Amino acid sequence: MNNSFVGTAYWNLQLESSCKLRMELMMEAQRV
Repeated sequence: MNNSFVGTAYWNLQLESSCKLRMELMMEAQRV
């Protein structure tokens, strides 16, 4: 595999996890 593919996959993973984290924080904020 070439470096750019790995970098893109890693970036997408980071982006996805941060979105999920943000969603969870939003849900927690609404619950309070």
